[in-house]
Amino acid sequence: MAEEIKLYKQSEKKTLIAALEKEMILESMNRPDSEWKLSTENVPTWKQVFMGADPHTKRILINKLVEKIHIKENQITVRFRIPLEESDTLLVES
Repeated sequence: MAEEIKLYKQSEKKTLIAALEKEMILESMNRPDSEWKLSTENVPTWKQVFMGADPHTKRILINKLVEKIHIKENQITVRFRIPLEESDTLLVES
């Protein structure tokens, strides 16, 4: 019986240590909004990355994003591989 109690206390201690470690990790991840804003301001937008890319890289990005392009007399329809907010098709009239 004493051995079981000892094992239980050891198990409880390990669980407590693991919980404290996880709590410390979470606390280190918590940042004030001002710090998050500063860190996101330094991240370039997709448009900035695309516009600064060489033609070969742009072609690869477009091939990954666009599934199909339909061109008619007075309209262009682009079907994307990723869902857009309102529709998976972008209609541009000339």
